[in-house]
Amino acid sequence: MEPTERTNSDWTDCQPGEVQRLVQGLPATRRARTIERRAATVAVLLLVGFTGVWFANGQSQSEPSYGGIVCSEVVQKSREFLAKTLNAKTADQINVHLGHCEACSKLVNNMRQNEQPNGRPETRNQAMPPANRKITLRSKLTHSPSLAGL
Repeated sequence: MEPTERTNSDWTDCQPGEVQRLVQGLPATRRARTIERRAATVAVLLLVGFTGVWFANGQSQSEPSYGGIVCSEVVQKSREFLAKTLNAKTADQINVHLGHCEACSKLVNNMRQNEQPNGRPETRNQAMPPANRKITLRSKLTHSPSLAGL
């Protein structure tokens, strides 16, 4: 492939002042490109920053927070709450949370219903999740001497 040769007939004369206008426009073009690059850099940094903040807050707020306490804390402190051994501030937070969160309210109500007079939870199979109930029943059937032959 041979380079094409240009002849003087391929060129056209510039309009008067065109070269001067192009030369004068170069600084403005450079400035515009610099501004565009800086704006793009700032946009990327802001996007990364906001994404980081969103993920950081999203990790801690992955569960509902009502009354200044999240569900996992309510579950963790539910026995103390029912035994009335929590400080007043935490008990108030849990009360507010239970007023807004149906899942935690059901959990605490179930715990309250399954509590024996001595304050300890009942250890019945109905209180266990279904998956644990199957495992317990299976282990009783296989380890029971009277049912081993079934």
